[in-house]
Amino acid sequence: MIRKDIVLTAAMAAAVFLMLLVGSAAADYACVANDGTAFFCGNIVNKSCTRNGTMNCPDTHGITVGADNIAIDGNGFTIDGINNSNCHIIGGFGDLRSGINNSGYDNVTIKDMEVKNLCHGMQLKNCENTTIDSCTVHDNGNASYFTYGLVLRPRVCNSTITGCEIYNTTGYMIGFCEDGGAGIYMHTVCNYNKIIINTLYGNRLSGIFSKACCKHNYVAHNDVHENGM
Repeated sequence: MIRKDIVLTAAMAAAVFLMLLVGSAAADYACVANDGTAFFCGNIVNKSCTRNGTMNCPDTHGITVGADNIAIDGNGFTIDGINNSNCHIIGGFGDLRSGINNSGYDNVTIKDMEVKNLCHGMQLKNCENTTIDSCTVHDNGNASYFTYGLVLRPRVCNSTITGCEIYNTTGYMIGFCEDGGAGIYMHTVCNYNKIIINTLYGNRLSGIFSKACCKHNYVAHNDVHENGM
């Protein structure tokens, strides 16, 4: 009886240790603020933070911006949506599941991250002075939805997209100007933005697409090729 109790206790201890180990490993993959606050998939990020591993986000947005004046440093890691056939709406109209979602916050920097296997790679709306710098956004979109690599809609102004690689975006195409599949898609009063020094290729619709009173945007020094596949 004593021997069985010892064996059982040892087995329980091992199981607890394994659970803690797995939980600790999972907890590592977040965007972590200087005060130790960890933001996981689907959380609202209201402090500047740095990623410490790949975040696998099969059911939610990867990161939802929730404050002005913050920086989100991908630190070279990936937001992986796992399954870009899962394109349900999260939030308001058109807010399909995205790697980065900024709906209304200004002076936000997003840099040095990979985003893949989501519906929109990143989506911005009603915000100013957003910077997207040195990000890789690829293999996003769904052929049954109006999906894009980076979608700016509506009223995204005075923002900068630079040093990014955006490719293999797909989307629903029926032959009119709302078609999906653009690498960068600007729609409805998106003014005074800069799209510079990016590489866009292999996107189903176009590398860069703009419509609906988007004015005074500076688009230059981009390598745009082999789109409209």
